[in-house]
Amino acid sequence: MFKSFSDVSRGTLEAFSEEVRNLNNEDLSFSPSALKKVLLVELTVYAFEKSFGSEKATIDNVWSVFPNYKSLYPASQDEASIEIIRIFFGSNFSHINWKDTVREYLRLDNFIRMYRLGEDEKFIQKSVSVFTERLTHYKTLLNPKTVMPTSREYPPFLTKDKIDNIYFYSSSDSKKNNIKKYMMTTEGGGKRAVPEHLVKEENILKEQLNELRLPQQRKKVPFEILSTNIDEETWKTTAQYINEFIQANKQLYTDEENSRMRDWTAAADIFKLTPTNPTSNKFLYKDKVSIGGIVGAGKSTFLQLELFRLKQLKAKTAVMTVNVVDTLELVYKLHLVGLKAVPLIGKRNMAQHLKNFIKKVKREAARDYQKNPLSELSLQYVLQFFSGVCTAEILADAKESTGSPCVSLYHHDEQFSCPMFDRCGKYTVERQLADADVWVGTQSAFIHTKPNVLVNPYDFTYAELAYEMMDVIYVDEADSVQEAVDGSFLSQNILLGNKDALFDNSFLAARNTLDKRYDFSSSKTSKEWRHFVNETSKVAHYLYELIQDSAYIRREVKNYAFGHHQLLSKITKSLFKKVKQVAKHPFYETMITVDFPNSNEKGDMSLEKVIRKYIRDIDEVKIYSGNAIEQKKQEQDLTEGLLNKILVKYDYSELSVYTGMKEVEKKQLLLLFQFYIYLINFDSHFKYLLKIKHQVENILGEEIPEISSVFKNVKRFLPFLPYAATGRSFQYFFRETHGGEEGSVGTFRTYDYLAVGRHFLMNFSNLFENITQKRDLLWSLCQEPALLKVQSIIISILTWIICWKQQL
Repeated sequence: MFKSFSDVSRGTLEAFSEEVRNLNNEDLSFSPSALKKVLLVELTVYAFEKSFGSEKATIDNVWSVFPNYKSLYPASQDEASIEIIRIFFGSNFSHINWKDTVREYLRLDNFIRMYRLGEDEKFIQKSVSVFTERLTHYKTLLNPKTVMPTSREYPPFLTKDKIDNIYFYSSSDSKKNNIKKYMMTTEGGGKRAVPEHLVKEENILKEQLNELRLPQQRKKVPFEILSTNIDEETWKTTAQYINEFIQANKQLYTDEENSRMRDWTAAADIFKLTPTNPTSNKFLYKDKVSIGGIVGAGKSTFLQLELFRLKQLKAKTAVMTVNVVDTLELVYKLHLVGLKAVPLIGKRNMAQHLKNFIKKVKREAARDYQKNPLSELSLQYVLQFFSGVCTAEILADAKESTGSPCVSLYHHDEQFSCPMFDRCGKYTVERQLADADVWVGTQSAFIHTKPNVLVNPYDFTYAELAYEMMDVIYVDEADSVQEAVDGSFLSQNILLGNKDALFDNSFLAARNTLDKRYDFSSSKTSKEWRHFVNETSKVAHYLYELIQDSAYIRREVKNYAFGHHQLLSKITKSLFKKVKQVAKHPFYETMITVDFPNSNEKGDMSLEKVIRKYIRDIDEVKIYSGNAIEQKKQEQDLTEGLLNKILVKYDYSELSVYTGMKEVEKKQLLLLFQFYIYLINFDSHFKYLLKIKHQVENILGEEIPEISSVFKNVKRFLPFLPYAATGRSFQYFFRETHGGEEGSVGTFRTYDYLAVGRHFLMNFSNLFENITQKRDLLWSLCQEPALLKVQSIIISILTWIICWKQQL
């Protein structure tokens, strides 16, 4: 949503570089990455000083704002600056990474730095003789206006005088390279052209597009207008309006729909809304409200009545649901009472969502409508919201395109926007979003999905658009949605094993680039990246070899989430009988501290050296052993030798039952221990690569993806959410492959908990308030959206309770 540090710091970095060059001193030359490091550290420390004062600005205290646990640090005098720092650098800094970056900063020449380090590792600001205006630049970078998103500029629309030989780029089925796909018309026997009748005048297209573009610039309805009395007549009056609307529009409904219409006056008389703290007789809209009630108490009825009442007040609303079937069902129900509701459906599994809805329709169509109000009529209605096929791709007979034909049509290499959006199947939903009364979708659709490019110039997700446009956001079945939101921030990433694997595509590719950049030969970052990628890749092959060769290992890891903690726990229980608390067992505590790239900061250096030697010995066996049987025997001996060294070194051998095990048990334990040693090597090295990744990106000038594209939209919310309390503790998952891609044995995946997802839901109404608090920064909004959670009584602090009247 907001601009990155790279986007906004170019001018500052250029000014800094220019002043350094003007010194004309070859002994004082600095690389762009070194100057960028100066900006990074100083901007972070300066933001901390603005917020908490210079007295508290120690290395550890400055880093403490990144995890975003606000309850653990004092009230900030400038929370916007802290959040901007998280937007800029939050994904770069583990605690160790921050300390390393500060150390590298302090190694730079004193004259170029604005800070020195005093007692207790406190940053002390000093005068500088070069780039003396840096504080002015820092203040600008920390201004919320600086990070506000800007609208993308699109190419002009294709016009009728240039409809011949129009093409876009499509990926070939058999080759990696892109090929030109020309659009064809059947006019005149078929030629390369866009049919003329599909191309409108540019001024008409611009006018149509402006009506569809999001977010619409509207002023929100104040909460005091939305609030209402809680006497019985409030929703009875709304129910009467609904009945009157239905009666006045009977001709718009089918006979079957008319015969099944609900009596809303009777429905409104079923429930009663009661405050948990009865200090007012008003139902007040504010940033967060929770409404609870048991099953059948009338929560859904209340929701539909309230959505209708809010529409009368010209409010726009959104509803988060548990699943797509519930989304489509609610859209149809709202349609029946005169509300224009649009479902937000993720593009990845659209066919499966429709299949699930059809199943439910077929299952319930024959039942009593009063109990099961779904019918085949609902299917006919919701089908219009399922996106169709791109018109340009149809005309070009293309199965897929590498970019977006919407803004990437070409005529003699001149780029144009597509003029067919007004009838394109891809824009089925987008054409209805701007004037809809209600948006309905799952939390996944809101978080992960965006409207298509032409109507979405700010590249917002539906969640961001709802934040800007909606007066009220309801969360239906909030307890279930909350659980799903947690899952949205648990990313599943394929690291190894297929053409989309992140390690193979991103990390190895960056290594290959650095291998050919001899100008970086003296760079410590380049050396580290090439070394640790090689080590990680080598151990990855060792892991796959064990999985392929051992049925026992396959059983242990296939289709189960596992981490080195779980494997070590099993090994500990096998080695030492009657272990009461595995995590406190001395063997477990010793092994769990091994952390190869950071041996000087944690773990046992001597133990690490023993394990490193074991890996080197394994390397030699795999390369120089005579045959496969001999190799496996030597590997087993080396593994047994390593285990015995550890047991003897730490006086665990007498406690262990290893010597008394059966040979089969021993062999299985050694295989699992060998797999564990490989895994902690892989895990440690891969995490170290993540640690130095942003430094490599700086010298290469390009991003190295570390997260699957499916979860890419999640990253924009991370600066506003607390870190996972466990840090980046990966869970791994191996999925075996049968057939499919050539050379594939299976995929090695990680589950990475990126942030505390429930914080997104519980605090969504004011998630961005510190950045967008000045209403002139974006659009003419008067307030953040109200968030109402409608849920079971079992969780959360409730503001209101819904129950049957006879219960009161």
